[in-house]
Amino acid sequence: MDEQEVSAATSDLTTVGSRLLRLGWIVTLWPILQTAVDGLADAFVGLFNQGASNLVILDLQAPVRTTPRPVTPAPLTPVPATPTPAPPVPAPPPQTTPAPPRPPATHAETTGGAAHTWTNPADAGGYEGPVIPAFATVQIACRLTGFKVADGNTWWYRIASSPWNNAYYVSADAFFNNGQTSGSLHGTPFVDASVPSC
Repeated sequence: MDEQEVSAATSDLTTVGSRLLRLGWIVTLWPILQTAVDGLADAFVGLFNQGASNLVILDLQAPVRTTPRPVTPAPLTPVPATPTPAPPVPAPPPQTTPAPPRPPATHAETTGGAAHTWTNPADAGGYEGPVIPAFATVQIACRLTGFKVADGNTWWYRIASSPWNNAYYVSADAFFNNGQTSGSLHGTPFVDASVPSC
């Protein structure tokens, strides 16, 4: 054998020896590993069995419920009643501005001559007002009795027209009192009966 062959054989032996050494360790340690694995398996099995038995015991020891568990009813939520719709409110009548009161009706009377006016018809006195010209037409508010003039007429008129403005009176004897606006006063009525009393 030459040196190369010796070296190759030595290398092969070393490899084989190394493998045998490893195998020897495995063979040596295998019983120990197997014992450890078996012990762990037994421990797991024991723990499992103990847990199962405990569960059975606990279940057996649990009291048997003979009465049903009371059920608390859920609180009833009141259903709101549907309100009855209110009848429609009628619209108020439209606001109207009341018409101003009408002035009292007056009557047109025409004089047959100049007529003097006074604030006091009872005695044809007080304060004298403006004179009404002959054949002038004025508005008369009402009639009343007062001072008796020369021909015995006691009727007087309250003058509504301006400037007298219901503050002055005039003897009805100075007027036609029949709708006439010209001519003589001879034979005409003492007063126009259509004029209301004051």
